[in-house]
Amino acid sequence: MLKKRNLWPVGGVFLLLTMVLSACGGGSSGPSTGGNTPVKGGTVIDGISQNPNSLLPQRSNQTFSLLVQAAIRTPLFYSTDKATLAPGIATDVPSTTNGGISADGKTYTFKLRTGLKWSDGQPLNADDVVYTINLFKDPKYSTKDGFPGDEIANVAEPDQNTVVLTLNKVDAAFLNLGFVDVLAFSPLPKHVYSTQFPSADKLIQSNESFQPTVSNGPFTVSERVQGDHITVKRNPNYYLGPDKPYLDSIIFKNLEDATTEVTALQAKQIDTAYFIPVSSYDQVSNIPGYKLTPSTQFASFEAWYFNLTNPILSDVKVREALAISFDTKKEITNLWHSPPQNLAKPTCDEAVGTFAHNESLIDSKGYCSYGPDQKSFDNGGVDAAKALLDQAGWVPGSDGIRVKGGQRLSLRIATTTGRKYREDSEALAQDAWKAIGVELKVDNHPSGDLFGPILFPTPTDSASGNNKFDIAEFATGPGTDPDNRLLYDSKQIPQAGGSNLMFYKNPTVDQLVNQQVTVVDQAQRKALFTQIQQQVQQDVPIIWLYSFANINVNTARLHNYAPSGEGPDETWNTQDWWLTGGKR
Repeated sequence: MLKKRNLWPVGGVFLLLTMVLSACGGGSSGPSTGGNTPVKGGTVIDGISQNPNSLLPQRSNQTFSLLVQAAIRTPLFYSTDKATLAPGIATDVPSTTNGGISADGKTYTFKLRTGLKWSDGQPLNADDVVYTINLFKDPKYSTKDGFPGDEIANVAEPDQNTVVLTLNKVDAAFLNLGFVDVLAFSPLPKHVYSTQFPSADKLIQSNESFQPTVSNGPFTVSERVQGDHITVKRNPNYYLGPDKPYLDSIIFKNLEDATTEVTALQAKQIDTAYFIPVSSYDQVSNIPGYKLTPSTQFASFEAWYFNLTNPILSDVKVREALAISFDTKKEITNLWHSPPQNLAKPTCDEAVGTFAHNESLIDSKGYCSYGPDQKSFDNGGVDAAKALLDQAGWVPGSDGIRVKGGQRLSLRIATTTGRKYREDSEALAQDAWKAIGVELKVDNHPSGDLFGPILFPTPTDSASGNNKFDIAEFATGPGTDPDNRLLYDSKQIPQAGGSNLMFYKNPTVDQLVNQQVTVVDQAQRKALFTQIQQQVQQDVPIIWLYSFANINVNTARLHNYAPSGEGPDETWNTQDWWLTGGKR
């Protein structure tokens, strides 16, 4: 799974901040998920199927890097398992009601809790937050995840517990894009980094990226063995006091792939596992002493993304033919056991789990409509797809694969290795598209490669375009705000630090995606998202497969394990985890 805030921000909605504060109370006790009387002590072994790369905020888009960081860092604000915002090391979530956001929407005031400390006992205050903001604004540091530094006109520090940001213009998604969850922002220790690393490039190339020495989360990194495990131990200076975290430590155990992860669960070598492939559902659903804990929100979705710099896919007729000739319900029914398990359902937009999700785009039979003529699998289907390819000049060859000007209609599809349900998805696509004369070749990659140089080339790789994939399949989610600028804006290609990996370009969409963040009224903003969604359906840069609940497994002895589907998902509340008996 991709976790990339500049693809879709994870966090709350500017308009709903007052409601969020009412829901979480802006209290000082931190996140809690209930349970019986907690017991201190013990170690949890969390199996992870990716080897985390950088453990510096804003320097990684890997899911499992984020999960480790959520255990060692505390953000200003975080998203809960109920899709709300809550304060972390800040005293409350800023809003227009509490004065944290000015009436004109351009000034944000962050109030920090008093008495905060780093894991080494040094004070944590506004100096660290301001230092980190300026560091993240440095293009040498934040090329990976698009911190909205260019939107900040001024950073002020009235006192040691207050930071004031003034924006160049109103941005309704600014807080969520830049400051919610460790994926976007967590302060870094100025007293360590500003002296040891005088430039951003020195910091990101240092061992701090691999094994941070000072942090502010419930745990700190005590050991890392590359490719094997990362051990984090209780932080004695954690802001919630001596009672939390309850655990002594967490070991993030690197496993080769998801299959190995399932084997480790069955052997009871690990206690938790996040984002288990649905193809392993039957294997993990009946392990004695363990239980399935699906994410609480349908806040993720799977899709196929077209590379529009491929001349074949630059023709909307070809893209529409591919979209309407594939039966997405086979994915939901055959691969996701839905029904009866109801782990997946149709979606025709990227705003799942937010106010902008548009159920009306899904037709009565559960399909999406595509192209200028709004055809779908149940409205045109295979016959309409063949006609579109005929119109585009692709003629069936002797082996059934279409040709045009001596070129075969052959495409590559890429996804992450080691996940059988995605391999099954590719096989379904191969069969469906062969029936209309399209050859599909599989070219899968390890997660670190797919979400690195394959999908996100740097300016040194190519000035524009990408010749490393044709179609990509992966999962991601919008969080609690549907801001989609960095997905659809034509300027936000990977080489520019954005996530428009399709190289999609439509002037109308460009105008709409940048307009939606200037609108405070939710109904008006939703109307803009509807226009975007409708235009995207006509242009077909994406084929929507389904939205889903993440499948997670944990030992029944672990309490308060509540993967959210939002933000850092599995590890957002490790300070609340505890084990029956206080030991493994």
